[in-house]
Amino acid sequence: NTPGTARGICVSNGLIFVADVTSLQILKLSTTGIDSDSLSTPDIYSFFKSYPNPFNTSAVLTYDVLEGGHITLDIYNVSGQKIESLFDGIEQEGSYEKFWYANHLASGIYFARLVTPSYVASTRLIYIK
Repeated sequence: NTPGTARGICVSNGLIFVADVTSLQILKLSTTGIDSDSLSTPDIYSFFKSYPNPFNTSAVLTYDVLEGGHITLDIYNVSGQKIESLFDGIEQEGSYEKFWYANHLASGIYFARLVTPSYVASTRLIYIK
């Protein structure tokens, strides 16, 4: 259920990672196959997407938290320097949208990184002025 064509699939520690150009889906592997509940709502955290991408001025980052805890969402440049923190705190179970306004930065490629107690995800953002 990624927005594009799957570019990579990996199985590790009972989880299936399916990635396309802009998003990552995580599915929990059960003893009888793929847990059917995780097909509609991934079992841990899913960093769904950033849109629009490429973007001009602002992008929306959306993700679901199915288990509350400490969450950080940061923006990095291609050199790995942290540019901005979009969120650093506790979030409860639910769907979230964070807006990133980049009009004070140069055009280029940036990365958004989501860190949770049990999962880390990142996505590439292309900013065009």
